[in-house]
Amino acid sequence: MTAGEAAEIFRKIAARLEKNADEPFGGVFLAIPPEGDPVEATTLSGSKQNLGQFWGTVQASCAAAIQRAEEDSRRMRGFSG
Repeated sequence: MTAGEAAEIFRKIAARLEKNADEPFGGVFLAIPPEGDPVEATTLSGSKQNLGQFWGTVQASCAAAIQRAEEDSRRMRGFSG
């Protein structure tokens, strides 16, 4: 991914926030690793979720990304050895 592609992800999130500017803000989390897919948790449009639910969503999203990365790494080692 290039820096420009990463910036585009931020712009898309900002556009969603602007589109829902009058709604209560529910939270945004974005992690863009140097390789692999970005991890995003965005809550918009007046969601009733609480702070614990937001961080639980972030934690689950990150855990899934870590698991995929570890599985990919194991799979690649299997092909090289």
